[in-house]
Amino acid sequence: MNTTGAWHDPIVAEIHAIREHLAEQYQNDLVAYSKASEEHCRALGLTMTQSPRAHRLIGSTFTHWQC
Repeated sequence: MNTTGAWHDPIVAEIHAIREHLAEQYQNDLVAYSKASEEHCRALGLTMTQSPRAHRLIGSTFTHWQC
């Protein structure tokens, strides 16, 4: 029988709390969250680029951030 307590990492707990908050804020709508995230990153001055490799892998465009 396993008698050790559950493992708890405060950093992992914080990440889970932030994820839950964002899920509530965007009503679990990943597309709405993604659009808001892109707008926020553009406001910070980040540039969007298209990844040709991802396009080959999934058959559509995939964006990633470039500073």
